[in-house]
Amino acid sequence: PWGEILSARPVWALGVAKFGFYYSFFLVVTWLPSYLHEMGMNEHTSAYMSAVPFAVTVPFVVIFGVIANNMMANNFSKAFTRKLLGGICFSANAICFYILTKIPVGKPWPAFNVMVVMYALNASFIAGVAVNVIDIGAKYAGSIMALTHIFATGAGFLSSVVTGMLVTRKGHY
Repeated sequence: PWGEILSARPVWALGVAKFGFYYSFFLVVTWLPSYLHEMGMNEHTSAYMSAVPFAVTVPFVVIFGVIANNMMANNFSKAFTRKLLGGICFSANAICFYILTKIPVGKPWPAFNVMVVMYALNASFIAGVAVNVIDIGAKYAGSIMALTHIFATGAGFLSSVVTGMLVTRKGHY
C-alpha cells in the first residue's frame, strides 16, 4: 500500500529527520579532515583528530541512554523523551554549525572543540530512543525502513557533492 505509506505524516517526519541527521553526519565524516587542515591544523594531526568527535559519541550514547531510562522510569512518556532528546541533537547540530561559521581560519582547535561538542550531543538521538519504523508502521516496517533509508543515504551522497561544489566554487570552507 504505497499510497498509504507515502501519505503518512510519521513516515515523512522520520524521513526528513533521517535526511537532516545523516546529511550533517556524512558531511562531517567526509570533510572534517580537510576542514581542520584548511582551518590551520597540520595534515597529519587533522587526519587523526577527525576520529575524536566520533569516539566521544560512545560514552555519551551510554549517558543519554541512562538519562532516557531514568526519564521514562520517572513517568516521562516515551514520546516526550524521544522529542526532548531528538530536539537536543537537532538543535545542537544547527547551533554548532552556526558557531563554526564564526570561527576564523587559523583557529582549528576551537572548530575542533565545537565538533566534539556537537557529536557528544548527537548521541542523544542514537541513545536508544530514536523513532523506529516498527513504531510507526510495524506491518510495513520493511518498506518504511527502505523508503526512509533512501532519504538517509541520499543525504550522504548529497552532503559530499554539495559541499564539494561549494568549496570548489568559493575556493575555501
